Amino acid sequence: MKQWQSWLSMAATGMLVLGGGLAGCASEDPSLDEVSSEEQALMAPVEQEEGGGGGGGGSTYVPPPPKVVKNVITLGDSFASGTGIHTWGSEYDEAGGGLAYGYALTARSDYSCWREKNDTPGPRRAAAKGARSIFLGCKGAQAAHATNQMTVAGLMYPTEKAGGWADTEILITDGGNDILTNDGRSWPELLEDCIMEASVFNGCHDWGSSQISNFAAIQTTLTNVYKGLAVAAPKATLAVMAYPRLMQPRKDWLGIWHCDDVTGITGNEARWIDQQVDALNTRIQAAVSATKSAYPSFNIRFVSMNNYLTTGACWGAHWGQINDREGPVWDPSDASFHPTLTGYYAMYDAFLAVIGN
Repeated sequence: MKQWQSWLSMAATGMLVLGGGLAGCASEDPSLDEVSSEEQALMAPVEQEEGGGGGGGGSTYVPPPPKVVKNVITLGDSFASGTGIHTWGSEYDEAGGGLAYGYALTARSDYSCWREKNDTPGPRRAAAKGARSIFLGCKGAQAAHATNQMTVAGLMYPTEKAGGWADTEILITDGGNDILTNDGRSWPELLEDCIMEASVFNGCHDWGSSQISNFAAIQTTLTNVYKGLAVAAPKATLAVMAYPRLMQPRKDWLGIWHCDDVTGITGNEARWIDQQVDALNTRIQAAVSATKSAYPSFNIRFVSMNNYLTTGACWGAHWGQINDREGPVWDPSDASFHPTLTGYYAMYDAFLAVIGN
């Protein structure tokens, strides 16, 4: 067989050398008509798989089709609503909206939400997919309010609800407003006190009263929320968005941490604040794992921000992906210590890295 193939190869080469005179003419050598189909197949060129050589034949690689997405639902708190892109409520696409169908979507008595409906991750995903954006995130929302928000989504689109929210992606950022310190302060109150405290010898992180007292309770609440979403939207994909590190101080050549761009916050206080964010994210991730164990077929993913939002409030307005304290001292804006526009863009990149296109 090898000799036969070698002879055929030499013959073919000879025909090429003779030029185009033989092109299109029937072979005068009857032996060529006797080549079996098996031998002809052996002479055919091998089609390589896309993406590399070696290792024999195979069909050309065909990438999977783009994921079909018909609805993108945004749930959660101020880190979901887009708070931070502007300084004051009147600048947002929707300043209010925290009460719908009789359901409270936030813990705020004024039902203020500060929703930015174009540049946040959920709406950007919807635009990229030609999908419907159902935007219900609201500043001031606590973890349990996400359940109310999902209920409202079902009231708005009962057919989608009845279908288990097929071809739907849900983005949720939740849990930060549930934080309580040992003396009962909320997370925003704690940050405010850390700024205003002016002790030369101790920072707010040294106070026993400042330590977070209810991480375990937050984890339990979030687990219940995620399990509820698994039941309410079993055919959806749930992307649980982590919180970014807010401060991200820098170390000088002497190894000393600094947060010069946030007046009133030392480098060590800034590190401690970021450590609390990491601790909360650990609890969020544990709630995701518990939900996945309880509902193995439910597509729930944890989306970390650590490799995407890499400059915090300590980096200043030009470089930081998180705002410094915004507004006057006597009336700080709720945009303080929330992502900037570039920060929200980075959150979207983190989402795509986990969920894909």
